[in-house]
Amino acid sequence: MLRRHLAGHDPTAAPEVRACLLLRHAVALSRSSWQGEDELRPLSRRGDRQAATLARESAREPVARVLASPARRCVGTVAGIAQEAGRLVEIAPFLAEGSNGPAALKRLLEITGSTGHPGVVVACTHGDVLVGVIDALVGSGAFEGSPSAIPKGGAVRLDVAAGRVVDVSLLPAPE
Repeated sequence: MLRRHLAGHDPTAAPEVRACLLLRHAVALSRSSWQGEDELRPLSRRGDRQAATLARESAREPVARVLASPARRCVGTVAGIAQEAGRLVEIAPFLAEGSNGPAALKRLLEITGSTGHPGVVVACTHGDVLVGVIDALVGSGAFEGSPSAIPKGGAVRLDVAAGRVVDVSLLPAPE
């Protein structure tokens, strides 16, 4: 269940709302079929299709920045979004698999609030980090309940004002 978090919000003073779209990377080759370093594991054909769909859908609004875990599958998920927006993919180690979800959320809120460009901040991470972010949102009261999982290619959209999450939306993964 989603709910709008507006505790302490003064409707007469409208702070600028910025958005952060936090993606779980698209479907990658399976760990068991990949023989190289896991960080170099690429997207599968299905993941490539998901990434292409995400790039087309991202053209609906301006993109301020594009961040990704150093993992190839994360970079591949957002490369088309960055290209469509005329941005570079910024490698963000705080989004790497095994990173601390609440710390990643804090850093994303800082980045979203301080970007010098209009538009959404797009960031791609891994399932474990995303679960940690969602747990932090539940703990802060910005999100009620907890989804069982965010599917690969799915996302959480955070609307941020004055350094706080004011709205959370779950977005389905493209087919």
